[in-house]
Amino acid sequence: MVTIKEAEMQTGITKQNIRYYEKIGLLQPSREQENKYRNYSEEDIRRLKLIVLFRKLDMPLEKIRQLLEGTIELQDALQMQKEMLVERQQKLQAAISFWEKSPKYCKRMTSFCCPFKWWIASQSC
Repeated sequence: MVTIKEAEMQTGITKQNIRYYEKIGLLQPSREQENKYRNYSEEDIRRLKLIVLFRKLDMPLEKIRQLLEGTIELQDALQMQKEMLVERQQKLQAAISFWEKSPKYCKRMTSFCCPFKWWIASQSC
């Protein structure tokens, strides 16, 4: 059993986030009877490390909860996450392409010099 400070050091997750994960039910550490300090088991540390792994994939906490509770299969969750990341990547690429088309010579937006004038003119109202 380790303290919250030691759990923070072992996982790289801040104490504040560890407490938050406990608050939303992703983690249930034991508590000392006398002082109510949290004690984290090896299983708690393993769960925290899994949370870190899934958050690196930008997985929502609710999906992580489902994985930890076993209500969704790992491969299904990973496939759904990949699809969501690919969709986000496509949207970001479209935004970058849009930005690259805009003229870079205007320092501010005015009616005479709008960097997106070409796009505005192409839109039908």
